[in-house]
Amino acid sequence: MPAKGILHMPQNRGQIHASAAVWRMGIFEITAFNMTHLKADLHVHTWYSDGGQTPAEAVQWAREAGLQALAITDHDCMLGIPEAQACCNAYGIRLAHGCEVSAYEGDVKLHTLAYNCDETLFQPFMEMLASNSVKRTEAILAKLDKIGVHIPIEEPMAERYSPEQPIHGMHIARAGVKRGYAPDPYAFFGQYLNYGCPGYVTEFRPSPEETVEAVRSARGFSVVAHPGRIDMTPGKLKDLLIRLKALGLEGLEVYYSTHTPEQTAEYEALANELGLICTGGSDTHLRGRSRSVGKPDFWTDEELAGKLGIL
Repeated sequence: MPAKGILHMPQNRGQIHASAAVWRMGIFEITAFNMTHLKADLHVHTWYSDGGQTPAEAVQWAREAGLQALAITDHDCMLGIPEAQACCNAYGIRLAHGCEVSAYEGDVKLHTLAYNCDETLFQPFMEMLASNSVKRTEAILAKLDKIGVHIPIEEPMAERYSPEQPIHGMHIARAGVKRGYAPDPYAFFGQYLNYGCPGYVTEFRPSPEETVEAVRSARGFSVVAHPGRIDMTPGKLKDLLIRLKALGLEGLEVYYSTHTPEQTAEYEALANELGLICTGGSDTHLRGRSRSVGKPDFWTDEELAGKLGIL
C-alpha cells in the first residue's frame, strides 16, 4: 500500500515535486518518484559578476539545500562555470551552464537567462557584451564626472575578481564607496546609477530580441527572468513575450524568490497560455541576505532537464 499524505502538486510543466501523486477518495496517494525530476535552483550569481560568493561556495550552499541541480548565471559571462563544474562533479550535483544577459527594452530592464549554449557559437556575443561593458562604464563615469563624482575607470576595473569579466554597475558602486560618495554600494546605486539618477545609462546594452536570437543561434535555451520585476503592464509584457517566442524564447522564470503566490499563479498561467516552459531560481547574490540558494522550492521535469543539458 502506498503511503498517504497531503501533497501539493502544481499543474505546470516546470515545477514537479519530489513525489508523484494521484487523487483518490479525497486524498493524495504518494507514488513512485521519477528520478528525472530534480530539485534545482536555476539562477545563482558568483563574484564573477555582482555576487559575493565563489562558485565553490555557491555549490556548497546548493549541497546544503539538498539540491540535485544548479545553474550558475552570472551577468554577461560564464567565467565561473569551470570551478562550479568541478565542485558539482565532486558532490554529484548536475550543473546547468548559464548566464544572465542584461537586456533592455528602452529604459525597461528585461534580464534574459541563457542556458546550455554552444560556447563556441555564443562566444562572439559574449565578447560583444564584455566590450560594451567598457563603453557603458566610460559613459556612466563621464556623466558622474559632470556632477562632481570623480571615479577613474581603472578603479571599477580593479574591483573585478577577474580581468576577463565585464564591468558591472556593482564594480562602479564599490569604487564609489571607497571614494566616499556613498556608505555602501546599494546606496550608491540608489543615488547615482538607478533609473532617473545622474549616472543612468542603457546604451551599449543588447535588446531582448538580440539576446534571444543570439541564444537560439548558439543552440541554447532562453528564459525571461523574474517577470515580477519587469516594469511593464501585463498586456505589454504578454505582447513582448509573444514577440520573443517567435524569435526563439522558450521559458519564463515563474518560480522566483520575491514573487508573491499571486504573481506565481499569474505567471504560471501566462507561461502555460503562451506555451513557455516554467523555470525557477533564487537569484542569490550573497549569503545571509533576503535570497537563499534553493528557495523557492523547485523541481525540473524531463523536458526542462533536457533543455538545460543535465539529463
